[in-house]
Amino acid sequence: SVENTSRALSVNAMLFIVGLFPTTVIAAYGIGIRIFSIVFLPAIGVARGVETMTGQSLGAGVEDRADAAAAYAARWGFLILSGFAVVTFMFAEAIVGIFTTDPAVIEAGRSFLYYVAPSFGFVGIARAYIGSFRGAGKTAIAAVLGIVILGIVRLPIAVVGAFTVGADGVWAAFTISNVLGAVLAVVWYRSGRWSPDVAVRSRTDHPE
Repeated sequence: SVENTSRALSVNAMLFIVGLFPTTVIAAYGIGIRIFSIVFLPAIGVARGVETMTGQSLGAGVEDRADAAAAYAARWGFLILSGFAVVTFMFAEAIVGIFTTDPAVIEAGRSFLYYVAPSFGFVGIARAYIGSFRGAGKTAIAAVLGIVILGIVRLPIAVVGAFTVGADGVWAAFTISNVLGAVLAVVWYRSGRWSPDVAVRSRTDHPE
């Protein structure tokens, strides 16, 4: 609930920031988000699969299989979404043109996709490990990651970028937050805090 609420609040806050720009930029943002949402669907599917695999594996006491499932999903999530990124980058103008014929909107939408597309693969990595956290019952970690990626990284960068660079600064906020989100998810996962064994060892080492 916290994770999804933070995501909804972030989307609305971004709309407020984008609303400071002309209508062509606002329209381009709406188109870009729709395209990003379509690309995002495979990442959601991968995350749901990892949740199930992690829960089953940990329930069966096979932690290595849970770890392998997360790594496999992250690898293929990165590759698949990077493939989408290449197509999106190469045909950005034509893709935006599906939604509008306004040259100014097409140009702004193309700029959005040029900034965001290279980070698609990192979204796949982040969602895979966030799915693993959920499957392990560590939903608080997934929520914290969502808040950090969207609220602490993306929004402040978007605000600074909007007033210093312009619309490109807002688009760059998506790329930076997607990349940093993947890095943070991997580092947190590799710390072992998702693993029941780590929790048991921690209680043993610090019985108080």
